[in-house]
Amino acid sequence: MPRFPWVYGGGFWGGASLRFDSGDLVAQSVERGTPVVFVSFNYRVGPLGFPQGNEMDKKGLLNNIAAFGGDPEKVLGAMFMSGYAATSTSNHARSANEKHWAKFAAQAGCADTLLNAMDCLRAADTETVMDAVRAVMPDTTRFWWPSIDGEGGLMPDLPSNIWAAGGYTKVPFIAGTHLDDGTQFTPTAAGNELLVRAALTVTQSPTVDGHTDAELQSAIDEILALYPNDPALGSPYGTGNETFGLSPQYKRLAAIFGDINIHSQRRLWQQYTSDASVPPYGYLFADPPSDGTDPMFGVYHSLDVQYMFHNLTDAAPKSSVRLSEQVVDYWLSFVTSLDPNDGLGTDRVEWPVYTGDNKVLMQLVGANLMSIPDDYRLEQIEYLDWNPGILHHQLCSTSVLFRRFRRTN
Repeated sequence: MPRFPWVYGGGFWGGASLRFDSGDLVAQSVERGTPVVFVSFNYRVGPLGFPQGNEMDKKGLLNNIAAFGGDPEKVLGAMFMSGYAATSTSNHARSANEKHWAKFAAQAGCADTLLNAMDCLRAADTETVMDAVRAVMPDTTRFWWPSIDGEGGLMPDLPSNIWAAGGYTKVPFIAGTHLDDGTQFTPTAAGNELLVRAALTVTQSPTVDGHTDAELQSAIDEILALYPNDPALGSPYGTGNETFGLSPQYKRLAAIFGDINIHSQRRLWQQYTSDASVPPYGYLFADPPSDGTDPMFGVYHSLDVQYMFHNLTDAAPKSSVRLSEQVVDYWLSFVTSLDPNDGLGTDRVEWPVYTGDNKVLMQLVGANLMSIPDDYRLEQIEYLDWNPGILHHQLCSTSVLFRRFRRTN
């Protein structure tokens, strides 16, 4: 019986496995004749230190799966990857956040040289560390984005460089994004173009991969030209000239953030892997939310997880409930056969493989489930994808990613 490992997302800052009730998912796996055992766990994040040992990798899972009654030769995996924070890998975390680090160490009673402070913090108890973080970092999420740490590290290089060199695991996967992935991570105070430019400069500074500040500003000029201040073109998409009581620049910046940090990277990743004859499947989740979330967020990041765990509200229309069942069947089909199209369970549209000659996504919309060409915002995303070093192209942020875990010794 396949095991279904689930690694929740949380921007390297928060999260807990207990937030995900797998009961309905497992019940559906049994009902469709492909039963799975759901496996999840908690892991360290934020100031407690992201794990770099085998407690967080596939080898650790495979070495321990027998304790759950599983066969390490037949383990398939699922990973939820958090949004903007998970895409914000850079090599500047320490320099950009040095003042916050100093305040944090002092608050924890560890103000001294860097080496002594590290030893002191490692010896501190969890309560002391967490209290220090809360005291000096009101926005506690953004300071724990991953950093490039060189050869042998968790993040040895910009993933865009790794993909280009073919340095990735060549196994089948599903990767997808949301229509409005950037809205939740966009400051609502972006009221004019100067503030939009400032937001882009801050998030992409200091420059990496040998690029200069002048090159970054030139790239921002090009981006602002590609994304004009027209609310009808901004995110949340499909909302016309509605600005939700905010400046039109909010929708402009939300579109830019969503494309830089998520959409462009998913597309680039799938194009690299499709060229390497790896069977990838892609999706665009665009089903309107029915959970009462402010409409300014549109089809926001991580919304699809509600569908995967059958966690929709009572207000959800029948089409969304049906989509939830179809999404779970796609995932279960892939987990048990490496193909989302096993023909079991609900009736659903055939999901085509993403190839170099057929770049298509599954559009996950309850009222219009269908495959679509992966060509939205083609000019804009092409520019972003071919300037990855300037724009810190980092970790492709997908909402749900499935792949087979192979046994390694």
